[in-house]
Amino acid sequence: MQSGPFRRAFSRFILFQVWRYRKRPFILGIWINRHERLGAKAISTDLPFVWAGFVGRPTNGWSDAEIRAFIERLSGMAKRPTVIVWGYRDRTRGYRLEKMFPEVIRLENGLIPGRYHKRFKTAFIVDRYGAYFDGRTGSAWEDAVQAMKPGYARLPAAQTLLDRVRSKQITKYRARSDEAVTLPPRSLLILGQRNGDQAINLTETIAKTNREFIRHLYDAAPIPDVTAHFYKPHPRNDNDSEIGGIQADHPDLVVIDPGVNVHRLLAQRPRVATITSGAGLEAALHGCEVYTFGLSFYSNFGFTIDHFDCPRRTNRVTAEDIAAFMWMGWTVYVDPKTRRPVPVEAVFDLPSG
Repeated sequence: MQSGPFRRAFSRFILFQVWRYRKRPFILGIWINRHERLGAKAISTDLPFVWAGFVGRPTNGWSDAEIRAFIERLSGMAKRPTVIVWGYRDRTRGYRLEKMFPEVIRLENGLIPGRYHKRFKTAFIVDRYGAYFDGRTGSAWEDAVQAMKPGYARLPAAQTLLDRVRSKQITKYRARSDEAVTLPPRSLLILGQRNGDQAINLTETIAKTNREFIRHLYDAAPIPDVTAHFYKPHPRNDNDSEIGGIQADHPDLVVIDPGVNVHRLLAQRPRVATITSGAGLEAALHGCEVYTFGLSFYSNFGFTIDHFDCPRRTNRVTAEDIAAFMWMGWTVYVDPKTRRPVPVEAVFDLPSG
């Protein structure tokens, strides 16, 4: 735990930097760690960057009152900052930074990796209002898709990237298993999600846990004529206790090794059920029939079977359009050596145009 004098020294350092830039635009990163700072700094490389990411960490010894007082002080000093925050970390702590600062940008990891670095991600999703994963309200992402003209995926670079993702089985998490799994006709592949994920907890969903979701699929039977149920747990979960409970509930459920690359399963074109997982979009790219049980960033645009309505989303585009736009037109990629943004064409060696 940080000592009182050490914490005060850091606080004074941050306050001094904010005071220096109080009359000009600058970037202020709040509740982002050292790795996430890579994406925050890349949003605008020509502006000064002030990092206050340590505020409110469980190990730093700050009380709730001290955190609030410090953020309010930053807000009162800075007239023209752009605040960067990771996801909804402010809201999970009981704050809405939009009420304190003139501009708040929300940052998340990209859905496919950029150039690999052993210590941090190098692809980032940026939303200048709302959050791309929260279907309860609008977001810059949703507005962009609403305005999209069908056919984005027909661009030569988009076709190359989509073909490469499918053929090379590029996905967000590295595969750790070569297990061979055959999915028979009319089977249902259930995609697990990370426990506590904001993309489940902070949007409209039929369930907030994988176990609750699977129970709904069995009890309510919203997908007809299922011959067998397969479940792929999320590779980042501590799955043992969760899987034990799920298998006790449903002994016939076949659990797939979490480390299997999801593309190997999706290439067999099973029917797929997901709450809000981005792997549901990858499933649609393989031609799978995708059932969504939450307001995800790609649902309700015409290519999924959705169990939540979203009247705001009236545009009709393809899974290829959404994926290509997310990966090419929306994601910020950072070179892990220079730590500066690079164009997607350079990251994936794509043709121009």
